[in-house]
Amino acid sequence: NGKDEKFVDAGRLIVEQQNASIGMIQRRFAMGFNRAARIIDQLESEGVISKADGKKPREVLMTIDEFNAKFGG
Repeated sequence: NGKDEKFVDAGRLIVEQQNASIGMIQRRFAMGFNRAARIIDQLESEGVISKADGKKPREVLMTIDEFNAKFGG
């Protein structure tokens, strides 16, 4: 499906924390910036988080139940 193997884990973390942060993904999953940024892009394209809007934080658009229903859990 072309998604990162940590996509679901990272997405679940973001939905639970209500915070879409590249840095949080990097720290939690011990990965580099580019990989974490790709996961953020994948979450955006799947409608989990909003598009970037300058310096404003991204909005989390799904509940954990919606996320689990769509991606498993």
